[in-house]
Amino acid sequence: KPGTEEVENKLSYSRLYAPLRWIVSTGFYTDQIDAAVKVKKTQLTAEMKQVEFYIVGVGLFILSIGLFVSFYFSKQLTNAILAIKERLKDLSNGSLVEKIESSRKDEVGEMTDSLNSLVEGLRTYTSFAKEIGQGNLVQRFNPLSAEDVLGNELLSMRDNLKKAADEKNIRDWVNEGLAKLGEVLRRNN
Repeated sequence: KPGTEEVENKLSYSRLYAPLRWIVSTGFYTDQIDAAVKVKKTQLTAEMKQVEFYIVGVGLFILSIGLFVSFYFSKQLTNAILAIKERLKDLSNGSLVEKIESSRKDEVGEMTDSLNSLVEGLRTYTSFAKEIGQGNLVQRFNPLSAEDVLGNELLSMRDNLKKAADEKNIRDWVNEGLAKLGEVLRRNN
C-alpha cells in the first residue's frame, strides 16, 4: 500500500476508454472496506440495541396496561360475586335484604337480576303473609310464576283460611240464631 509498509489486498476495476484507447482503473484497499464494514457493524449493533430497548419498553408498557385492565375487571367481577354471595347468605339466614344495584349485562348481571327478583318476591310473600296474619283474607296476591310453589301455597292457605272463616261465621250465625230463638221460646212459653 503506497505510503506505508503494509501489504494489503486491493480490489481494482479497469475499463477501456475506446475513443482515446486508454485504460482507466481505480481500486480500493481491502482494509478500507474492512474499516467501513466495522463502522457499519458498530452502527447496526447500536441501532439493534436501540430497537430491542424500544420493543422491550413497548412490550412492558402493553403488558402493564393489560395487567392493570385484567386486575380492574377481575376486581369488579369479584366484588359483584361477593355482593351476591353476601345477599344469598343473609337470605339463607332468613333476613330480608335490599336489592343490589347493577348495570352489568353479562352472566353476573343476570345472576344479580335473578337475586333481585327473589328479594322482591320474598318482600311480596312477607307482606302477603303479614296481611293474612292480621286477618285480611281478601288481600290480593300474584305468584311470581305458574311454577311458584311458595306463592301458590300461600294462595291456597289464604283460600283455606277464608273458607274456614266463612264456615265459622255461618256456624256463629246459626248458633246465635238458635240462641235467640231459644230465648224467645223461653220468654213466650
